[in-house]
Amino acid sequence: MTKFTEPTARLVTVTATDGLLLPALLFEPAQPTKRAVVWLHGMGSSGIFYSPDHTNALAAALTGAGIAFLGLQNRGGGLLQGVKYFDADGNKLKKTQGTTHELIADCVKDIDGAITFAHAHGYTELYLGGHSTGANKTALYSYLKPKNDFTSYVLYGGGDDTGVAYEEMGEAKFHRVLDHAQKQIEGGHGADLAPFDDMGDYFSYQSAADILNPDGDYNVFPYYEAQHQRLGTKPLFREFKSITKPTLIVYGELDEWARPTPAACLEILKSAAPIGIDITYRLIPGADHGCYRHEPELAKTIADWQSGHQ
Repeated sequence: MTKFTEPTARLVTVTATDGLLLPALLFEPAQPTKRAVVWLHGMGSSGIFYSPDHTNALAAALTGAGIAFLGLQNRGGGLLQGVKYFDADGNKLKKTQGTTHELIADCVKDIDGAITFAHAHGYTELYLGGHSTGANKTALYSYLKPKNDFTSYVLYGGGDDTGVAYEEMGEAKFHRVLDHAQKQIEGGHGADLAPFDDMGDYFSYQSAADILNPDGDYNVFPYYEAQHQRLGTKPLFREFKSITKPTLIVYGELDEWARPTPAACLEILKSAAPIGIDITYRLIPGADHGCYRHEPELAKTIADWQSGHQ
């Protein structure tokens, strides 16, 4: 395992475009630079503050390459927590957020807030990347806002949460939970918590439906559908196919959520890749979904690629 020296960060606040105050860690290289990566974490427990080895490894490698690293603890960080904001009258309020209540398309508000923060601090050449759900968000952001300020993307461990849920729940339970969640939303109860057994964790009805809906925004990497059967009507890999900028796709060789194997998933992506776009595919030997104990290898892979795409 490669070692690294833990870098120093500043704790900063990024204001999302809807006013939510999001904590973030800003790591800057020794020499001034105009280049910065905005990094998005995955669900709940994989937040920027909850995965120090992952965060520090990425920050050390990127700042060593002369690139600032903005690790954003977005509104999906943690399971159930209050995020503060100011209303139009300047009153300080709190909104219940976290993975339990998150809708993935709201990532646009967080990412656009990060762009504003980066520009205000002198960073003009920006890159967007993320892990797991953060990779899904990166591809979704590119689809929803193709004319954006980023020059390249990093998609690390993008997840097929919809397909995995269908596979593990079975057809009957999958449709029962999704249908019930959608009815609760229609009845004005989307923010209420769904029964724990529905999703095997704490999710609101709105978040459960967001994850399970085959035609929804969350279903960015539909590996199950590509290999077995269609669950919805949304074009497969719609968001990925829309990418128009250089992109690095990375998986751990033993990623337990990339089924049947990460190598097979990469082959599926290659067959769906947009024509004429610079896309690089990498596997981290021996690494699982979180690249546990392989964080420095992952970080070096990303930093080396990013350095070559200035």
